[in-house]
Amino acid sequence: MATERELKFYLPKDVSERHLEKVKVQGLITGVKHIEQPYLFPENGFVEFCKQRDVWKVAISISGKPYHFTVIPKEDDIEEIYEALESVTEENLAADDDWAIRIREYKGDPSSYVFTLKKPKPEPSDDVYEFESKIILDDYTAIEKFCRETKFKVVKARYEYYHQNRLAEHDIIEGTDFDLLEFEFKVTENMTGFKLEGIPGAENVSGVKEFENKEIARQNGLAAAA
Repeated sequence: MATERELKFYLPKDVSERHLEKVKVQGLITGVKHIEQPYLFPENGFVEFCKQRDVWKVAISISGKPYHFTVIPKEDDIEEIYEALESVTEENLAADDDWAIRIREYKGDPSSYVFTLKKPKPEPSDDVYEFESKIILDDYTAIEKFCRETKFKVVKARYEYYHQNRLAEHDIIEGTDFDLLEFEFKVTENMTGFKLEGIPGAENVSGVKEFENKEIARQNGLAAAA
């Protein structure tokens, strides 16, 4: 399914720390991950979809030099990829504000990477296109170097636990004065009926650009280049 639905909540650092400590004391943590998510922008990448071959063509900048590779999308995603591309005006999808494109390790495996593209579906839908595929290469040295060197990325610790009978992803984000709490929903579920409880100071920021991972990565990259 090439669709993502989620609610995202802003947590001031002090609120985040207090709530997370409470969750830890109660023994509710079900998983912890360290995540580094590089995002592609015109400064560090070029992405296009080749309709002749139905593949993503990608170029990433490593020490100022381009490295080219292709990514084969899931067969079930092809129809929605064409649908998502209908309104594209930019030649380089990495330059299109509607698209968020990232590379990261596959399930924490440093020798395997996934390529993910997201784009909001047309209004009035609150859903998001999400296309994710493994990057298949003989040698991942270049990808590893790009992920290590680029400053256009989000670095965070993710704590997973259940809140209000739903899996919560609590991200402690480096370099910001806030953290984020996210809940994912199935396409058939009604998100509008969900009200976050038990965390005073939390604020629903779903769809607010400032709190999207892509924007956090952009600001980190621009700050590093300043």
